[in-house]
Amino acid sequence: MMLLGSEVMYAGCLGLVNGPVVIDVDSCKSVDPKSDFDPNADYSFYKGMTAVDRKNFMNSYGGLLLRGHVVKSLAVREGLSKESGALYNEKISLFIPPSSSLTCQSSLKKRIAVQVKEICCSGGANAPCLLKTSYTSTETKIVGTAKSSIGDKSRVASKKSEDYKKAIRFYKKKSYKKAVIFFEKARVKKELDVTGSYLLGVSYRKLDLCRKTVPILQDIFERSEKKDIWADEEKTVRRSNFLLARCYAKTNKPSKAVIILNSYLIEPKKYRKEIRLSLKHKDFGWINASKEYRDYSSSAGKYVK
Repeated sequence: MMLLGSEVMYAGCLGLVNGPVVIDVDSCKSVDPKSDFDPNADYSFYKGMTAVDRKNFMNSYGGLLLRGHVVKSLAVREGLSKESGALYNEKISLFIPPSSSLTCQSSLKKRIAVQVKEICCSGGANAPCLLKTSYTSTETKIVGTAKSSIGDKSRVASKKSEDYKKAIRFYKKKSYKKAVIFFEKARVKKELDVTGSYLLGVSYRKLDLCRKTVPILQDIFERSEKKDIWADEEKTVRRSNFLLARCYAKTNKPSKAVIILNSYLIEPKKYRKEIRLSLKHKDFGWINASKEYRDYSSSAGKYVK
């Protein structure tokens, strides 16, 4: 693995990422500068170093290179405007400095909480820039096993909740009135995760009680706007946000419904299904005459032809 020379990837210096993320680690490599870096590459900065500086430079790279899936992010990308939830649902390479106690054996296939710090690599060779990544960590902690519910208190609590289990049983039987009773009990005890909140919202909609659905799903929508959700919840969150738009329409709040619907037009290929449904679902019949919805449907029509 020769990493110096023409293969070096430099990241831009605008919009650097800093903050906490949670990563499910797919692969790990212990970096060995002596064998990983090309000794024949033409890099004058290294040749001009003193023996002590060369040693310190090489030692700074003696850590780990992890690759994994960012399943949760509260990190911020600083630039012309701040972007919260940076790196969410992305695959990234991350350098763990040699000062960390992590090893490949301890981190592989694990879920780790990390304070990410992006380094400006434009023209520089400081760690981790020679490893084809600009992301390094200042703090790391093993949370648990990758691809699990570990790290989400509400999901851990919901798995243990007897009320939640009863609610699910009634929901599957389409006994929505009884399902609501036990979902609400779990909610009061803070034993309702995102999936449970969505199913509670569905239950209220089935009972034609959209006014009760709205406040429950508003919280999910606001969290999704900040990307304060887990990657494996994304499908549920999409369904929840669409149901929220429907219930905004049913409760005659076209402006709020259209805020959600217009967000689909930013990525029309990704949200083609929602766009199509939004133009024909009966729940939106309540706001068909509103200017907001007419303007939206006019713009959305070109994406479903």
